[in-house]
Amino acid sequence: MPHVTVHLNPDYYIQVNFLDSTIPVVPKSIFVDDDNIQALNITNCAVETLLPKTFEKASSLEFLWLDDNKIKVLKEYTFQGASKLKVISLSNNRIRTVSQAAFRYLPNLENLDLSKNQIKSLIAILANLPVLKRFSIEFNNLQTLDDNLFRNNTALEMLWLQGNDLQHLNPATFEPLGRLMYLDLSKNMLQTLDAHVFSNLGEITELYLSGNRIEHLKAGTLKGVPKLTILYIDSNSVKSIDAHFLDDVPALQTFSVNDNFLTTIPQELFDRTLNLTEISLIKNAIHKLQPGAFDRELDLTLTRITELDLARVAVLLPRLQVLDASDCVIESLGPINNVNHNRLYSLDISNNTLSVDELRKVQNMPLLESLTIGGNTMRNFEIVSLMERLPQLNDLELDGDDWNSLNITDIMLNDTQ
Repeated sequence: MPHVTVHLNPDYYIQVNFLDSTIPVVPKSIFVDDDNIQALNITNCAVETLLPKTFEKASSLEFLWLDDNKIKVLKEYTFQGASKLKVISLSNNRIRTVSQAAFRYLPNLENLDLSKNQIKSLIAILANLPVLKRFSIEFNNLQTLDDNLFRNNTALEMLWLQGNDLQHLNPATFEPLGRLMYLDLSKNMLQTLDAHVFSNLGEITELYLSGNRIEHLKAGTLKGVPKLTILYIDSNSVKSIDAHFLDDVPALQTFSVNDNFLTTIPQELFDRTLNLTEISLIKNAIHKLQPGAFDRELDLTLTRITELDLARVAVLLPRLQVLDASDCVIESLGPINNVNHNRLYSLDISNNTLSVDELRKVQNMPLLESLTIGGNTMRNFEIVSLMERLPQLNDLELDGDDWNSLNITDIMLNDTQ
């Protein structure tokens, strides 16, 4: 292993970058007495080892990036001496072993990134990081989380745990995280969520659970997270949802359960989510919409609905503003009725099997501004008649048919010339 010596004048260098070089060992000589180096970036430099006392003279260092290297082990007191460090990034190395004392004597560390390594367990490595705000351990090999892992990390605000092998969550693990606002548990192996598992996360606003194996969404799971605004549970195995699953999240704005096995949505599911603006149910097995209080945006793409009764939509979903029912198997838009929908302004029913006669029924929705109907079975469509019945329409998409896209304003101008 070659010996590297670097001498710098601390009067001139505040940030030092070694990018895309070959430096098997971080040279201690970078740091001299009373140095002013505040940021050190040694990314993609084939670093294999962090020697003891490497940072004992790094008294001014605040930012350290060691991403995309070949580091395998973090030994005890690795960063001792760099007590002002705020950011350490070790993403995309080969780390398998982390000493419990690896991050000791770092009282100012706020951001720690250990993503894309090969770490299987974490025992007390965060115990001495009282001001840690952002911790990333995604895409490792974690199978469990120690109950006391975050015991001393009450300042934590953002936590990335996706891409591991977690099978179960213990409520005690998250109990100290009263300030957490963002939690990503996507792409693990979770099959169930215990009641109250997130009950102490009173400040959380974003929760991501996509890419697990969850089969049932139980009432009480979200108790204790009243500020939650975004919830993604895509690409699981969800077959059923308790009618009161969302009762504890009145601030929810986005709810996505795409690519699951749902066949129906409980009538009362959205009764208490008065702030909900987006519901996405893409790629489920829903054949029929139950009466319920859907809010402003509903995405039914790639479901198996064969009939979309526009008149009934107007009655059951009076607050709906955006409806995407593209790429389904819809054959009918219901009986011919005068539809009086006061809020719907965007409708996408493209790539279904609707005939011209069925498509004419959209003319009974006078507030439509955007309409996408391409990819159906129409041959001729009366554009001028449509414009007369839909005075607010300014965007008509016919992608998949002879026309691609029509700007209504341009057509009206051409028609008057």
